[in-house]
Amino acid sequence: MVVVEFLVPATTDPLVVRDLAHEAAVACPYVFLRKPVLVAVEDYYDKAHLTRFKIKAYVMDVRYERLMASDISLRVKRELLRRGLLPPAAEVLAQTGGVETSGC
Repeated sequence: MVVVEFLVPATTDPLVVRDLAHEAAVACPYVFLRKPVLVAVEDYYDKAHLTRFKIKAYVMDVRYERLMASDISLRVKRELLRRGLLPPAAEVLAQTGGVETSGC
């Protein structure tokens, strides 16, 4: 089993993100679809209110675990960005007290 975690702002609709995460896992070519795909949702706080999503799915072959996790992460992030569900980086940095760095 592979677990992929990601965080989104708590203001994001969790039902939309949960469905999107499930679709991303089912579309991944490395997922063993004869076993269930689970998306768990929980509240989380780390300098800002967030929602944590955990996608749990079985991999077809243990050699593909990292590829599967990477593929699912890319699919979720791409769709979140496409739908405008992620805030701009400057907003995230302001909420978390992070410092933006541009180049070295």
